[in-house]
This record gives sequence, C-alpha cells and structure tokens, in this order.
Amino acid sequence: MVSGPEFARLLGEFQVQYLVENDPDAEKSLKHHESGNLAQKTFRTQVLKLADAMKALGNPFQWDVD
Repeated sequence: MVSGPEFARLLGEFQVQYLVENDPDAEKSLKHHESGNLAQKTFRTQVLKLADAMKALGNPFQWDVD
C-alpha cells in the first residue's frame, strides 16, 4: 500500500497533538468505557447468567440432527 507510511505519519501527528494521555485536565480519557472494573463485573455476571440458562434450558444454537 503506497499511502501506508504517509497515513502512519499523519496519525502519529494527530495523536501527539490531540490525544494527550498524561494530561489530567483533558476532558476525555483515552480509556475505553468498557475497560473499567464495573463494566467487566457486569459482563461477567451476564455471561454466568447466560451459561446457567443454557444449562437449564439447553443450547438454542445447537442443532438437533436426527
């Protein structure tokens, strides 16, 4: 790809100017909203509930081939 190096350079310039990770006064953090502990705990709880339901009711994605 011919534009790859140029795009990488432009992306690097953008990140240096606008995405300052260590700035405590920055309005937005670079951390994704699903990376926090609460989101991870909620996801785990939902997965465990789904697994329990599949154990009790059967897997709806499994084919019954007769």
